[in-house]
Amino acid sequence: MPDPISVLRVAFDALKPGGRIALSIVGRLAANPYFTLPFVVLRKYASLPPYDPVVRGDPDHLRTILSNAGFRDLHFETLELIPMEFENGREYWEYSSGFSAAASVLSQIAADQHDRIGEEVAALAGGGNPNGKVALKSEALLASGIK
Repeated sequence: MPDPISVLRVAFDALKPGGRIALSIVGRLAANPYFTLPFVVLRKYASLPPYDPVVRGDPDHLRTILSNAGFRDLHFETLELIPMEFENGREYWEYSSGFSAAASVLSQIAADQHDRIGEEVAALAGGGNPNGKVALKSEALLASGIK
């Protein structure tokens, strides 16, 4: 989101006095292999912009954005979870390769490389075995504030 403060100001203006906003964003990149693991492999095959660790899951950054949008009495909580479990790494790759970000990167890579990429992701997700069970963790940052 290029201008989160403007978007949150619209939400602030839409709320009645005393109204509450609640939101969730992806947590720290290092704590989100469920989302980031495919990109560890995809980065070997495509040029991707660097991650911005400040924006992802940083409560201080989010506190500044919410405060600048006008919210007060801010509360933050980290939620750790396993969003989904997969029978094997290949099933995980089939699922995650359909996400728009992964699909967009794949479209930039020669089709004859896709199977190799899938096997690498499957093996990484399956703990070295593409047939291994997959239960990758994820982290979300929950936030709320009052108008």
